Amino acid sequence: MATIIIPLCMSLLIICATSTPQTDDPTKKLVFVLGDSTADVGTNNYITTPLKANFPQNGVDFPGSQPTGRFSNGFNSADELAKKFELMMSPPPFLYLLTLGSGFQHQLCKGVNFASGGAGLLDITNVNNTVPLSEQINQFATVRSNLSALIGEAATEAKLNKSLFFISIGSNDIFVYFNTSDAKTPPNTFINMMLSAYSQHIKALYGLGARKFGIISVPPVGCCPFSRLIQLNLTATNGCFPPMNDLAQAFHLALDGLLLNISSELPGMKYSLGNTFNMTLDVINTPRNLCKKECIKL
Repeated sequence: MATIIIPLCMSLLIICATSTPQTDDPTKKLVFVLGDSTADVGTNNYITTPLKANFPQNGVDFPGSQPTGRFSNGFNSADELAKKFELMMSPPPFLYLLTLGSGFQHQLCKGVNFASGGAGLLDITNVNNTVPLSEQINQFATVRSNLSALIGEAATEAKLNKSLFFISIGSNDIFVYFNTSDAKTPPNTFINMMLSAYSQHIKALYGLGARKFGIISVPPVGCCPFSRLIQLNLTATNGCFPPMNDLAQAFHLALDGLLLNISSELPGMKYSLGNTFNMTLDVINTPRNLCKKECIKL
């Protein structure tokens, strides 16, 4: 990776220096996306992994109806968030930007997406050769060093302090936990492992200039088709797999407490924690209510 990053520094200096005035606006907030398949916009297209989404029917509802590497029929959570920051969609993947060489576009100056489908909080979750969160943070460090070389350390620090760091991760850690050895780590111990990793990752980002975090917690992964198949095989009944959902819900509650503690330790840190567990269950259990809300909006 180091042999690729060295010429990238020059590319950033050239492209960002010639970007549009809107891009150079010092008040413009950047968006940095880290996480798993819920936020991946094509990272896995550029690595050797069986976890790919660059084939139909992925992208059927995306502009142009083409698969882009998003694990979605259309825009994903990273895209929807970026729209709130006056972008058309999520910033492009870091690994895509590396392929541009001297033609590297000024998109970097709007932010970067590092998310990789299959990634986890824990490096041991990386069973499919994806990009774990620890490596995503290393990639962000590369971006930060180049921004600093371009606009100076003080300006970089000020810009990053105002920018949003969106993190959506944790589901794959739970999947792997339930699919590894029979002699499993006790659930409480495993949650503590995840919390310890999350704490390290947030503090690493904070040390690189991040101050504003949008955190998405783990949804009810026990309701995924794979998990429901486990439930069917174990109990001969259709439905969600409770042990997996129990762990996801326990992790959300523990993460809420962790973020409260960390924010009291790190001056200037602000965060919002999205409870996708409850939001997803609302859709599963009362889809008609969701339809009514959408119809009212229309």
